[in-house]
Amino acid sequence: DGYFRSQGYAVMQGGALASRSLDVVDPEGRLNPGEPISVVMMTGDMSATGLGTVTYNDGEKILAFGHPMFNSGRLDAPIATSEIVHVLASQLQPVKMGNAEAIVGALRQDRHSGILGVLGESSAMTPVQVNVRTFGEGDEIIASKELNYEVIQSEKLTPQLLAMALFNSMFGLNEFGEESTFRLNAKVDFEGEHHFEFRTMLSDAVLTPQPAPLLIASAFAARLFRVYTNTLETPLMEGIEVDIDLLPKRRIMLVDQVWVDKRRARPGEEIGGKVILQPYRGDRIEKDFKIRVPTGTPKGRLILSVGDSAAYNQRRLAVGARNRTLSLPETVSLLNQERSNDVVYVALLD
Repeated sequence: DGYFRSQGYAVMQGGALASRSLDVVDPEGRLNPGEPISVVMMTGDMSATGLGTVTYNDGEKILAFGHPMFNSGRLDAPIATSEIVHVLASQLQPVKMGNAEAIVGALRQDRHSGILGVLGESSAMTPVQVNVRTFGEGDEIIASKELNYEVIQSEKLTPQLLAMALFNSMFGLNEFGEESTFRLNAKVDFEGEHHFEFRTMLSDAVLTPQPAPLLIASAFAARLFRVYTNTLETPLMEGIEVDIDLLPKRRIMLVDQVWVDKRRARPGEEIGGKVILQPYRGDRIEKDFKIRVPTGTPKGRLILSVGDSAAYNQRRLAVGARNRTLSLPETVSLLNQERSNDVVYVALLD
């Protein structure tokens, strides 16, 4: 919830959506002034809602909150009736805790003076399926479960909501431990047959304070945010599928040493070498490699780079950032060209 706190909002444990159905029910006689209202941002195996009070209802539209939710302007999200189950009394800031009940309409505006919803209308939600598997020492699956979510589509909120859902999908496992490794494979489908895939693998580092599930979820959210902020098209997500594997032990390797058999080479010649990898608390691994100097390479200095995907992806991101008018297909294409971080890459750089 760090993102929401940085925006000035207090995030706390609340209720859940009483029904997983997103079908809109008859709003007649519901959401009268003074009654509680919920804005549903995510539902399913984890829910996130904004709770407030109805100000006005003319039978077609409602005004509520009397203050902004996120002050995001136009916003599409289901609105639902609510049940208040508890009130935390405080002279400074009393808090109502409630459950969202039946969906009766859609939120359309989130402004400084309040929120506006239209009764009887529906909102476009994105289905998210998360498959979580736990592996044993022999790489056999010892446990698995499927989690399903529905999330709103918002440039500002959707990446953060998905990061929160993925983090809890991993961190909430009973098998979670600091000596574990997480492997994530995600596919996001957009309208128009566009999709991007993201693959990463991460363990809790000894000197890194952030847990691996948080880093993985944040990395996925950052890439989705890049799609939402392309300058030419508004993306419409049709579905997200994520596979999360929990592997035993810290599967971390360091590039310890690199040798090459020659320091000078002509265009078309091969350069041979050896990489020494040091696994976390394991025996060293030696890997041989060969890389060919491209034909037509001009005379000059080349850099032989050996490492993981971080530096490679950073260079591609810098090249893409030079173009300020990236379209949705171009943004997705750049994301799909990123390399996974569970491979050692050898590259010649000019």
